[in-house]
Amino acid sequence: MTVCGFAVTLVATHWPKLRFGPEAPSDKILHALTFGILTFLLWRSRVIPALWKCLLAMIAFSIVDEWTQSLAIFARHTSWTDWMADLTGISMACVLVMLPARPINAVTALRYALRHAAERDTLDRPFTWMALATSGVLGAMVGIPTTVGVAHWFLRDTHLWQTGFLGAVFFCAAGIEIARRSACRAAIVRIASNHSCFACGADATADSNASMSVGKCAACGEGWIRGQWVMPINGRNQLRELFSKRSLAQSARTALSCALLAGVFLAILIALAAERAQDLIPADMIDLWSYSAAILTLGMMMRVVDVVHRARCAAEGIRCRLCNYDLVATPAVGGLGRCPECATPFARVEEHDRAKVTAADGTRAIKSS
Repeated sequence: MTVCGFAVTLVATHWPKLRFGPEAPSDKILHALTFGILTFLLWRSRVIPALWKCLLAMIAFSIVDEWTQSLAIFARHTSWTDWMADLTGISMACVLVMLPARPINAVTALRYALRHAAERDTLDRPFTWMALATSGVLGAMVGIPTTVGVAHWFLRDTHLWQTGFLGAVFFCAAGIEIARRSACRAAIVRIASNHSCFACGADATADSNASMSVGKCAACGEGWIRGQWVMPINGRNQLRELFSKRSLAQSARTALSCALLAGVFLAILIALAAERAQDLIPADMIDLWSYSAAILTLGMMMRVVDVVHRARCAAEGIRCRLCNYDLVATPAVGGLGRCPECATPFARVEEHDRAKVTAADGTRAIKSS
């Protein structure tokens, strides 16, 4: 997918004498969207594992791409605003990659390892890509008439092409995200029920006793801890946990943080509107940065919620994740146990097993030993 993305981008940006008509969507949005997707694909492919190196590589690629477009053989229009749009998309992708909260102890490292193993398992299946593409197309088909209709009948918008394009992008992204989450949830269930190795996908516990809390995969030698296959609580329980009475203080801090972020977003919009009034920045760049500010604000709000949930999950094995029952005296055979109050499973990482768990980058949490 990464190779295809770069190939399509190079062809599209160097097509000789290509010009957009007045009714076409803003090319700044196309620039930012394209380079943002390329940055994410490059990082996700692990060709360049370090995010800062990926950032530098994409900046260099954007410079070369914009410079070669100005060659006489291509006769394409280039400007500094196009490059700024490229940088906006690259920066947005890197920031969104960094936004998810990181594991803070051995137990949360197991949860993150399970999630990343499910993502890798999902993206390794060709059917997943067909499902994502179908969901994206269906989302775009719903988004175009919806946004155009609302903009035309209620907002009296005269830029219907750009409105339809933005609606297609938003609903396409929503459809892809819904399909991705559903596929990852199914992969988590499959990996947890089969005790699949996070590295090779084989049954990691095939040659071990049920009482063993740690071991190695017989197929590839990857280390495992039995608690890594405990299912996470679902999204509905996460919301119930977040806004329960016992989490009232955390919920208040979450609401305050979201309100402050919303205030920052409004301040950015006011500042951009003032700059636009003075014609210091092109109008389409103002629109692009406004959309970027909105996306970053939503992303920061999601991070705040994720941090609260992560703090709750960090106490797994000490307090029940669902009912907050004290689990200190509850036995965990082989590192696994169940809450006596609500039967929610939990993992407990013993002191002598903590050295085998790491949260280095969230992609491989279990060390071979």
